[in-house]
Amino acid sequence: MPDDDCGYGDVICILDYNGSKLDILINYSVLTATIITFFGGELRSSVRRERTALFIFYFTFQIVLCCLLGCSGISIVWCAILGTLLFNREDRQRPAVLMLILLDTVIIVYYAISAPFITTIAHICALLMGFLCSFSLPCTSQSIDAPLLARSTAERNDYITTPLSSSSDSSEVHMNKDNCIR
Repeated sequence: MPDDDCGYGDVICILDYNGSKLDILINYSVLTATIITFFGGELRSSVRRERTALFIFYFTFQIVLCCLLGCSGISIVWCAILGTLLFNREDRQRPAVLMLILLDTVIIVYYAISAPFITTIAHICALLMGFLCSFSLPCTSQSIDAPLLARSTAERNDYITTPLSSSSDSSEVHMNKDNCIR
């Protein structure tokens, strides 16, 4: 990372990591993989809208934060998206998300070793922000809504606590008030 931080309000400097080609390569590659994973899969249109709003929020938060603090980068965006995906059970079960978790973890560890400690704190805070924002999202799968159309409360309640698998494991799926698995 370059020694000089960006001036306050210098958006170009923020987005181009103050000229650091390595940081540009790492972070925009991770951001691309993160966006593809975040919007990939079979998502309902309501989930896509919510995720688009979250992406815009994370990106705006990153720019405003760096304008106010004079820092550079986009890692808050991909860390926050990772936090959103990481704390959603349905997303965690997707192979692409598991690969993204591994990739992002490697990059976070790299920056924990090579960048100032404040960068690691920012990454952890972004993961937490993503986790907290994940509660604003509707469920990701299309099939989870169908039983909500069941006519009786008993039928809905039977669906809300169903076994995770067909094995003898007594684990149950627990859903929040929006019928989301968390």
